[in-house]
Amino acid sequence: MNDKKESIKKMIERLHQGEDPLQLKDEFEKIMQGIDAMDIAYMEKELLKEGMKEEEIKKLCDVHLLVFENNLEAPKELNKNHPVSILAAEHQHILKFTETLGSVVQDLNQASAFNQVSEQLGRLEHIAQHLVEANLHHQREEEVLFPYLRKKGVGEPADIMLSEHGILKPAKRELLQLVKSYQDYSWLQFLQKLNKLAATITNMLPAHIYKEDHILYPLALKVVPGEAWKDMKNDFDRIGYCCFTPHQPAQQI
Repeated sequence: MNDKKESIKKMIERLHQGEDPLQLKDEFEKIMQGIDAMDIAYMEKELLKEGMKEEEIKKLCDVHLLVFENNLEAPKELNKNHPVSILAAEHQHILKFTETLGSVVQDLNQASAFNQVSEQLGRLEHIAQHLVEANLHHQREEEVLFPYLRKKGVGEPADIMLSEHGILKPAKRELLQLVKSYQDYSWLQFLQKLNKLAATITNMLPAHIYKEDHILYPLALKVVPGEAWKDMKNDFDRIGYCCFTPHQPAQQI
């Protein structure tokens, strides 16, 4: 693991200097052979201890999307009532909203005035409301799942996800506020603000979900003992669910 960690450090330095991750794909795949979510969390923790900045660790996490896909773990088949199943199912709905957001924004950019896009504005508000509703999803992670990972000594991946929540949640709230108060803007001002917010959401959110599904959740399933998931499910129930959360059967986890 020490050899792999040193190789990863060198790779991150090369990425920091602007080298294209795709050009490093073969090297990365060789280094990551046999690596699982727990190993990734361990390496991240060690690199942070050695003084590497969290921003650099985030680059490693982002590179997973391009070059580690074949080495990452697929989500396990779990009871539908399991907290991880609930979070993963919500992800599928959030991804659909994000995809539709991109499509609606593209349509809006083809228009030249508000009176041409009343239908699209209605769809945009519907999407924005559901994306804000997804903050309950983030809240369950932040108040229940992430603290448990910190207790188990593998909080670094959760902290990276938390920092991304800190960007995504305000962007989603701003998007909803923008579409609700669109009459306060000129058409060009509205489009400029819309495009900036939508770019943040549509670029970051799918990558964020991928990292949670393939890195964070498999890690949680490794370190959280079975009986603890029942307590976590009770905490999930206390916080509440999104309006689009699939119905969860009243059965044992």
